[in-house]
Amino acid sequence: MARNYFEEIWDLHDQWSKGILAREVIKGKTAEVVLSDVSGQYNNFAFPLVSSPDELDLEEIKQLLGRNQSNPSVFLTENQQQSGFVEFLVRHNFLLDARDSWVGYDASSYVDSPVKAKIEEVSTQTFDDYDEVLRKVFFDFPGNEKYLEICRKTLTGELKNDFPGLNSEFFLIYDNQKPAAGGGMFYSKEKNFAYLHDAGTLEEFRGRGYQTDLLKYRINKARGLGID
Repeated sequence: MARNYFEEIWDLHDQWSKGILAREVIKGKTAEVVLSDVSGQYNNFAFPLVSSPDELDLEEIKQLLGRNQSNPSVFLTENQQQSGFVEFLVRHNFLLDARDSWVGYDASSYVDSPVKAKIEEVSTQTFDDYDEVLRKVFFDFPGNEKYLEICRKTLTGELKNDFPGLNSEFFLIYDNQKPAAGGGMFYSKEKNFAYLHDAGTLEEFRGRGYQTDLLKYRINKARGLGID
């Protein structure tokens, strides 16, 4: 993804994730560290602030992440991966654990098309159905159960956030009255921001276009709110 997209998303991440994913964001001398109530390296990590890997203070990262009893984990952008950071970290006994993709929405190239499936908005009464789908889809993802509980609390209002105008919604597709696929969205009209997350389809219902429909539905909902 283009660097400017990432920078825009990252600047927002520092704000919207507090109270939902991140408990604290600490800026050190060579890295910014995100600490979360959700365990695992996906939610507790360091983000390098230096241009050269040799400038990275691994001891500082270890100490800052240690506040949350988390093992050292470093999040690298595509540019950083191509600038020697991977090789530097491997030399210091780090492993390349996973790759993640951030996708930005380009309003000028979006082509709308009909949503075929019936999509239902999740309420506090039907969240268990959403939980059932995503718990099975991401059964091996670190901190998945706790993340789903956090999602539930954003829906019930138990979990507060100081990000201006932040809302939390979740959506489900039922197949023959069985919960088959789901997806979530955090958004703020005030900040012109929507984040699509935690989406999946149970294996027996895949190949029917449900995630395509869920993507269209959430994008169109955001567009309808004036978010671009």
